Amino acid sequence: MIKKLIIGISCVLLLGGILFGIGIAMDYKTKPDINSGMTTNETQTSQESNKEMNQFSNVEISVIGADIYLVEGDKYGVEYKFHNREIIERLEITDDTLYLSTGYNWEWKPDNGDWRVIVTVPKGTPLNNINLSTVAGNVVVENRAYTDSSLNTTSGEITLSNITADEVEAKTVSGAISVNDSKVQKLSAENKTGNIKLYGEFGTVDAYSVSSQCELNGSVSQSASIETISSEITVAVSNSASVEANTYGNVYWNGQKQGYSFAKADGNAKLMLKSKSGSIRVTEGSNNQ
Repeated sequence: MIKKLIIGISCVLLLGGILFGIGIAMDYKTKPDINSGMTTNETQTSQESNKEMNQFSNVEISVIGADIYLVEGDKYGVEYKFHNREIIERLEITDDTLYLSTGYNWEWKPDNGDWRVIVTVPKGTPLNNINLSTVAGNVVVENRAYTDSSLNTTSGEITLSNITADEVEAKTVSGAISVNDSKVQKLSAENKTGNIKLYGEFGTVDAYSVSSQCELNGSVSQSASIETISSEITVAVSNSASVEANTYGNVYWNGQKQGYSFAKADGNAKLMLKSKSGSIRVTEGSNNQ
């Protein structure tokens, strides 16, 4: 985790200090009042805590060196553990939204551990808008129904399991993106390195990677656009689909080699697949979930 924190700090410096600029001027000994929306009367005395929260329908989290988990539980709550140089700037519930954001203290303080934020929501409770962002951590969302979400990390993985959502946008620079056993009407997934694996039922899919394998398995009711520069694309759809596939590798349709390109016009959904140098494999009428 120390390595992840160092990577995160370097990424932020390269981005012009946007996330850490405020932290330079902060007095790290000054702690904000973080009791708004809480059911306890305690104040923050350390970088590790587990707090029960009042009800909320939206989640806005922006942290630096921690993994973010959004999971189901028995009640609304927030558990966190931060490096002692990562300072909580805001933790409150306002206008039905849970806000958690952190800044950075530049004074050297050695520390080690597994940095995390775990947000729990009662089982079966739907959410509206979810915006989760971390610089050097993973983003994990499990067993949730919500309207739309924006999930971002610089050097970490994004994992969604058993999700039902209208819209999902997932972006990472160096990490895998995985969607499993989910139903998403509009899905956007983008990374530079790290595989993209999408399993479930989708309306539209827009996936892009520079050097990672892209895999789509399930059903697509409208369209799927998948592009990678230097890796393979594998698609297996249970429904009929039109196909436009182009690559300087080879295209395979239902296991049969088609050459550098392949087109099929009939189908309920449309697949647009493009790779510079990787093979493209398309199987229609199967579902291997």
